[in-house]
Amino acid sequence: MIRARKQLQRRSSAFFAQGTRAEAFDDFKRAVFYNGLQGFCGFHAGMDWRTMVPRPYVKYFPALVQQDKVPMVVHFIDGKKDAVFILARDAKDCGQVPTQPTDEPKRAASSSIMGKIFPPGMTRRPLRDLVLARSGDKGGNANIGFWVRDESAYAWLQGYLTSQRVKELLGDDWDAKYQIERCEFVNLQAVHFVIKGILQDGVSSSNVLDGFAKSMGEFVRARVIEMPTELVQKEAERRGMLAAHAGRPKFYNRRDVLLFANAIGVPKDSLHLLYELHPAFAAFPTFPINLAFKQTDQDIFDFIARTTTGGVPGLPVSSDGLDLEVRGRVIGVYDKGGAMILEAEQTLVDANTGVEYTKMASTAFGIGQGGYGGPRGPTKSAVSIPATTPDAVHVYHTTETTALLYRLCGDYNPMHADEEFGKRAGFQGSILHGLGTWNIAAQGLLREMGGSDPRRFKSFGARFKSVVYPGDTLVTRMWRVGNEGNFDLILFETVVKEDGRVALSNGFAKILQRDAKL
Repeated sequence: MIRARKQLQRRSSAFFAQGTRAEAFDDFKRAVFYNGLQGFCGFHAGMDWRTMVPRPYVKYFPALVQQDKVPMVVHFIDGKKDAVFILARDAKDCGQVPTQPTDEPKRAASSSIMGKIFPPGMTRRPLRDLVLARSGDKGGNANIGFWVRDESAYAWLQGYLTSQRVKELLGDDWDAKYQIERCEFVNLQAVHFVIKGILQDGVSSSNVLDGFAKSMGEFVRARVIEMPTELVQKEAERRGMLAAHAGRPKFYNRRDVLLFANAIGVPKDSLHLLYELHPAFAAFPTFPINLAFKQTDQDIFDFIARTTTGGVPGLPVSSDGLDLEVRGRVIGVYDKGGAMILEAEQTLVDANTGVEYTKMASTAFGIGQGGYGGPRGPTKSAVSIPATTPDAVHVYHTTETTALLYRLCGDYNPMHADEEFGKRAGFQGSILHGLGTWNIAAQGLLREMGGSDPRRFKSFGARFKSVVYPGDTLVTRMWRVGNEGNFDLILFETVVKEDGRVALSNGFAKILQRDAKL
């Protein structure tokens, strides 16, 4: 069933902006476009970019004229002209638009027959977790199509999405004066609806924006309902498998490797990471973390318009002769009650040979997305930093240009270059990339614990805790807490010297011991 509190989409999603300066709209458009790229459910920009800035216009107004005073002239192809007078008709003389026969399901999803098909386990989740949709406008009507990928899910969809159910899901947007037609496209595993009159007379004859219909499908998909748990989990697995096979080509050269090393503060005494003719020239082990941003580009790109790690020895210093891809897969999706945790893994691999060069793991928290009855997943305790004196400390003084240099590695988000952009996001100004801080810590740890030898770098990870501003001093404290075979196990944290705030927490690394054979 849907939530008891109904929502009125037409009123709750309409925004009107007005300003006194044309320049203000440039910032407004940029902000709207940036948020639109986030792809949150139901967002459609209905603005006309051409007319939002003031310009000369023609003002007109309607007037009533007797129709017999306005002759209608029809021009025929053969050149003859015939004047045809069309007399007005009263509305009562006009017939109603014929209605297509509605195609309602033969059984409802709540019937005992459906109970035999699906197990009794049900879960409350947004409809979008199982069902896809596309909607649009045609005149005064809204067209909404819903479909699923799995045949067993379609049996449920057919029984669940009745005309009456759609009325309920629309909530206060539904009015009894509208007409609704339903039909099924079995081969597409889809159910389609036409809602007549919901856009009034349509286009310029209405005070209802056409975008109202364009977002209607996503509005319905956002409603939280009860669905069979087995179907929801099966769809989640299907989407995870799709992501796992979606390889994305990557390209980089030695200049990119050198730029990255400079951006994270590798000092001159580690020349093998800074000079391509050094006999031991090597790429810093965490370099692939930026390939997700850089992809195949060799020039700066518009970040807004376009819109993670443990290493293994042997990372190539260039992609020349290789067909590199970053392949991702979902490791697990866990229900933590108030939140959902998504664990993912990306692998840098040569598509031709299958050789894997590095793996990058990430954990994302979906606040407010839990409580759907899914598995809780493994329990991971927080890293406890020792109270003893650190075995090593690395200090790095960032400058006002640190973020400007690091962004050239591939992450061109204006948040890291534009002071005003950062302030509008709620910060003091532009901020250093989170991965910039992360990689600076990795560089310091390998230097202090592994002699700056990339071959000793096995794994590294940390949790982002606080933002860092260009000019902050980063202090990374490290402790050896044990060993695993020939590898030292290291815990670390990175703090900002000026005010003591923790930038990176839960830091861990695995470094090959100095006396171990490479």
